[in-house]
Amino acid sequence: MKHLAILILLASCGVKVTTDVPNKVAFGPDFEAAALFCDNKYGAHTIESEECFQDYRTFLSPKISIDLASIESFCKAGYATPEEVAGCQQDLLGIIKGSAPVKY
Repeated sequence: MKHLAILILLASCGVKVTTDVPNKVAFGPDFEAAALFCDNKYGAHTIESEECFQDYRTFLSPKISIDLASIESFCKAGYATPEEVAGCQQDLLGIIKGSAPVKY
C-alpha cells in the first residue's frame, strides 16, 4: 500500500512512471514459441525441426491412468454382496472403456 501511494504521488507530480506489466497474458502451451525454438535449433522446414515440435506436442498430451484398487474399494464400500461388487466393477470399467451405457 505504501508503494502505491508513492506511485500516485509521483504520477500526480508529472513524473512519468513505467511498469513492466505484460500487455498480453496467455495460458496453455505456446506452440508458436515451440515451433520457433525448434526452427532455430534445427533449421526451418527440416525433418529434425518437425520431430522436435512433435516431441513438444507429445510431452504436453494428457496422460490418464485408472487405479483399479480404487474402483474395487469404491464398489466394496457401496455394495454388500460379492455379486453386487462385481457388477459395480464391471459397470464402471464398461463406462471407462466406452462399452457400457451410462444410466442415470
